[in-house]
Amino acid sequence: PAPGHASGTLVNALLHHVEDLPGIAGVARPGLVHRLDKDTSGLLVVAKGDLAQSSLMAQLKARRVKKTYVTLVQGPVAAEVGRIEAPIGRDPSERKRMAVVAGGRPATTGYRVRERFAGWTLLEVDLITGRTHQIRVHLTHLGHPLVGDATYGKPPLSRLRRFPAARKAADSLGRQALHAQSLGFRHPLTGKELSFSSPLPLELERLIQIHSQPRNDATRTQEATSLYVRVMAEMRLHRLDKAMVAWQELDRLIPLPDVSRSWVQSLKAEMALAQNKPGQALEALGNGALQ
Repeated sequence: PAPGHASGTLVNALLHHVEDLPGIAGVARPGLVHRLDKDTSGLLVVAKGDLAQSSLMAQLKARRVKKTYVTLVQGPVAAEVGRIEAPIGRDPSERKRMAVVAGGRPATTGYRVRERFAGWTLLEVDLITGRTHQIRVHLTHLGHPLVGDATYGKPPLSRLRRFPAARKAADSLGRQALHAQSLGFRHPLTGKELSFSSPLPLELERLIQIHSQPRNDATRTQEATSLYVRVMAEMRLHRLDKAMVAWQELDRLIPLPDVSRSWVQSLKAEMALAQNKPGQALEALGNGALQ
């Protein structure tokens, strides 16, 4: 929960399922060890007991929790591998934002290029420290704000003119292209090294795949971008049947079988739930979803 968001949060869901979550982090954050920015997808660890929470928070403070993110940023990142060390504090001109400022808290972010596209770069990012909005602030400071980031991501006018299709697709995403991909820490009781990973969300996977097309196939990329924008718009309007049609057209243009299978399963389940048919929703999530 936060100002303006008292309900519908992860904490509300946790308290509904587990009544006696530990309160080491305070009554507003029961069980939480760390946080993700709003509209960032991926992995988050929650402790169900005081011992687990105490151990995990200690590991986090000692920087023994390994957190790796995947993000799509604007523009061509020059270095294949890099490290950003710059202090972060409140933006003096806009108190709701963070910025690189003198006297801010020390912050370190490592990154490496995973793939390059026209107008964008796909990065893997290691979060060494854990300041508020750290990845978004550091990459903006580097000159490469995250795709779809409404707070920090306004691109230069020159980039808008050079890559209009990329900008159009980014706007349709509806959130920053940032995903917590992997998380590693020691088990609080056994000390065993644990590692977890989370695949990219379907809409981000599809967006990346569209712009992985050969640069000489601009017409196909533009058509695919238009279809992607249609899918995301219909989803926001809860017109799931129309979203399904647009997705299937997109899949015929640029096939992505594994992503499409999962997406169609999820969409059919949502459509069934909207019609108050939980049995059909469960069936959609099973093997019969594409039959």
